[in-house]
Amino acid sequence: MIARRERFKASGGFTLLEMIIVISIMAIVAGAAIPLASAAINSKARRATLSELEGLQGAAAEYFRDTGVLPSSTADMEQNPSVAGWTGPYLAAFSIDRNSGLSQYAVDAWSQPYRFTASGSQLTIESPGEGGAFGDGNDLDIVLDVTPIRREKTLETLRIVNQAIQHYNATWLADDPLPSSYTSLLSKLVTKGYLPSTGPFAKDGWGDPLVADPPTLTPVVRVKSANF
Repeated sequence: MIARRERFKASGGFTLLEMIIVISIMAIVAGAAIPLASAAINSKARRATLSELEGLQGAAAEYFRDTGVLPSSTADMEQNPSVAGWTGPYLAAFSIDRNSGLSQYAVDAWSQPYRFTASGSQLTIESPGEGGAFGDGNDLDIVLDVTPIRREKTLETLRIVNQAIQHYNATWLADDPLPSSYTSLLSKLVTKGYLPSTGPFAKDGWGDPLVADPPTLTPVVRVKSANF
């Protein structure tokens, strides 16, 4: 009986060279995909941070409208920092950022704390951005200018005080004219019952006392703000 020898082909599979080529291609694809994914994540984080900055700007404006001072941090808007006129919280109920352990409003989308800088009538709220360090070119910021709020508060104070002066003079002008000193004038208006108290009317929106208008006119029939 003649034995038959059968020839078998090698079973299917990758050679070492083929595996090296596949791995190399996968590495190239991964190397290209990672920066794209990172860019997409940072783009989303930037949009979220810019949106939150707008919310903080609005809350800071309401805080200033009530207190007459600018907040130094998000904490001032979440809990009363013992400032007169505070009627907050000015930010909605908050949770804790799991990465930083801080309030969600205190940090940006990268869990980095916001920075508050006040100068005159302007408040700048800044995020260090994706780089995590201020001044590296990735910063995001928003500026609140409270000058319009100062003007609004001043105009309302002037309206109320000047109306009180008119009513006072209609009765007391001849017998007890108002003094030129605004502090004394205000005290007399309160004493005679034309204003409820001195506190809300003691200063204009810039924190300065009102002055007689014109300053040489006696008795006083009107006051104004030196900042207008």
